[in-house]
Amino acid sequence: MQRDTWLEAMKAWRGLDKQAIEQLADLVNQLPVDAFDDFEYDSARESLAYWLEANLALMRQYQAYGQVERGFSYLQLAYSKLQGLLCQTDLDLDMRRWIIKKLDMLIVAVMEYCQRQPDQHWQKQSEQLLDLHVSFMKQHHPVTLKMDTHQAPKWMC
Repeated sequence: MQRDTWLEAMKAWRGLDKQAIEQLADLVNQLPVDAFDDFEYDSARESLAYWLEANLALMRQYQAYGQVERGFSYLQLAYSKLQGLLCQTDLDLDMRRWIIKKLDMLIVAVMEYCQRQPDQHWQKQSEQLLDLHVSFMKQHHPVTLKMDTHQAPKWMC
């Protein structure tokens, strides 16, 4: 599936019954190889935003269905993909800022997700993931210092 076709399918899903969870999981898992290849194009940036939103929707739905591990896997998938993208050296500063903000948002979601789980191993995992996040973000310290409050493009919100 091409990026534009995939993006249209993601947009169409937003208008469907939000219980169509398996359809959304298929879309997330069938992400085109070129989906995030060139962030100079709005469609790549928009694809990333929709893909991230879809992962969070899957996390919430699977948790609601009692499939805690499966829900958490989509949260981890989103986090790891953003980490990988941030490590690309050819990203512009605005894109790097956006990714850093989303990583911070995701680590909060991870912490909250883990805190809601009754098993003690989730608490330990929460602490470990936070430590790893801090370590990873230290490597990107110059970018985090340059963050400002300028007007973000629509796809970034």
